[in-house]
Amino acid sequence: MLRTLHVALREFLATVVTKGFIFGVLLLPVMILGGSFLAKMIMSGDGPSLSGTVLLIDHTDGQVVAPLIEARLSPEAQTAANRAQMNRVKQMAREKAKEYNLPPEATDAIDNPMTDMAMQQAMGGPKLTVVRLKPDANLEAEKAKLRPDRQSADSAGKPVALMIIPASSIVPGAAGDFSTFDLFTAPKLDFQIQSQLNSVAGQSVVDARLATSDLKDQAARIRKLLRQPVAEVKAVNITGETSSIGDLAMLMPMAFMLLLWISTFTAGQYLLTTTIEEKSSRVMEVLLSAVSPVQLMTGKILGQMGVGLTLLGVYAGIGAGSLAVFKLMYLIDWTNIALLVVFFIIAFFLIASLMAAIGSAVTDLREAQSLMTPVMLVLMIPLVLWMPISRNPNGAFATTCSFIPPISPFVMVIRIPAAAGSIPVPVWQIGLSIAVGIVSVIIAVWAAAKIFRVGVLMYGKPPNFTTLIKWLRMA
Repeated sequence: MLRTLHVALREFLATVVTKGFIFGVLLLPVMILGGSFLAKMIMSGDGPSLSGTVLLIDHTDGQVVAPLIEARLSPEAQTAANRAQMNRVKQMAREKAKEYNLPPEATDAIDNPMTDMAMQQAMGGPKLTVVRLKPDANLEAEKAKLRPDRQSADSAGKPVALMIIPASSIVPGAAGDFSTFDLFTAPKLDFQIQSQLNSVAGQSVVDARLATSDLKDQAARIRKLLRQPVAEVKAVNITGETSSIGDLAMLMPMAFMLLLWISTFTAGQYLLTTTIEEKSSRVMEVLLSAVSPVQLMTGKILGQMGVGLTLLGVYAGIGAGSLAVFKLMYLIDWTNIALLVVFFIIAFFLIASLMAAIGSAVTDLREAQSLMTPVMLVLMIPLVLWMPISRNPNGAFATTCSFIPPISPFVMVIRIPAAAGSIPVPVWQIGLSIAVGIVSVIIAVWAAAKIFRVGVLMYGKPPNFTTLIKWLRMA
């Protein structure tokens, strides 16, 4: 036993204290944090900047839509819209500061003039001028002005869009239906500007319909009646009520599964690589002069399990810290964390046994690919099917997969957090899945030990699955 622990400690230190491992462990969190800051900088930057003209042809009686579009695209209207949006954002920030009991300095920062200046700069949109054309204008000639080869050098005067408002958009046809309007744009016009133009024209058409109808005196009331309310969803937990984060809660099962998948497969890959390197460099023969093949394999598996637990602890700690910063720790059930560790041990021993057996049977990584392919295809199932499993964690498919090794540990860490908000996974299913996992681990380690004992000193042509079965019988 002491020799096995010496091998495990050697394997653990040989992997963890290397610069490559430290860099690899820190790389993912740094990339996530860096990506978050980069996205924040991009999203807080200036909006799409554009100067140009919007050509408008209004075929309605009296051209009632054109003045409404001109008013909505005027600089004064854009400034007012930005100011209203900024006030809504600041109000939401005040409510969050009150909800999380932030110090008074946080509220002072919200109302700081520098904050207003930064938000106004971020909301700075395009500067568009509406040019109204005659109803009988040559449509093809006006559309041609949007072509890249016809754009003028003056960016402030170049046409960027052409709106055509037909009379039937205001006056319904014989069937009582209104027609739509046409919007032609210059190539590669920013999608936000396209959306803005579409919204401005649509709202103006609706306003014109109300203004020319028998209900014009009740237009304001009709708009209020048709405005769809949006619920303020709140989650009820032990500490009280908090704003709901429904989409984030759906990601918790995936986070648990990825934690398990990354930690087990990274450590398993290290085990495969070190086994192949030691065998190809003949270091394995020196090690076997001091310990038995079973002791060597067990020590290597235990050492790499320590590596996997290190990865699991680091990434789980980063995730928990992020949730703590945003006061979302109530999403974590510590029972689920304990079960994650249990299923990690089961999943790792299953995968490590496969990796050790394959690594002992080949002499380089290229030879290992043919044996690894079917294993990887099976173990990719939880990654591919995490969404249907998390949407129906107590369904027949998810329940069946919970008892099929080697995917059962991954399926269970998806099911348990996914079912927390509805009907929890029955305790007997969790216990049975653990029992099936333990039995499968015993069988996998027994088979891997037999293959390891024979393959670790075999050189030459790499074996196939038929040869591996022969080794199981002869060992």
